Amino acid sequence: MKNIILITILLIFNFQIALAQEARTFNPITTPGKAPEGAQPAAQKINIHPQTVGNAMQKMFKDWNRGNFKQHLADSFYDKEKLSTALHTEVPLDARIRINAIKNTQTLQQFHKKLPDGKIKVYSTVSVTADTQIEFNDVEKGFRKLEGENEYILQIEGELVPVQ
Repeated sequence: MKNIILITILLIFNFQIALAQEARTFNPITTPGKAPEGAQPAAQKINIHPQTVGNAMQKMFKDWNRGNFKQHLADSFYDKEKLSTALHTEVPLDARIRINAIKNTQTLQQFHKKLPDGKIKVYSTVSVTADTQIEFNDVEKGFRKLEGENEYILQIEGELVPVQ
């Protein structure tokens, strides 16, 4: 009987300690992705300018509105054909998407490749959090405007010119 009471008291005491602990945040562990041919992982990531990211997003959505979205999907994009088919069959033909605001950009991964002319080609994987809005006419409900915050992963290529 003493053992049962002792075990009960220990369990209650341990439960009280567990309630007083704080939750830890999870930080992603970066892992190297597949490098473009001849490129090396960057020793230090260079943040891509928000204007460059914004221009890439605008171009991508402009093409989405024209029905040319598939060209922006990487060859490594999982089930590219299924997404393309779904966009043509499930999304209303008059649907238009636009960016209300770009909230955050973060360079996730970067590779550098030295070119013969001395320039450095930079391959960047960038995470973009954006407020977007889709507008379309619904046969039953009339004009619809759907807003949401979404994350997009972009692959952006550019060149660095060394300072001489």
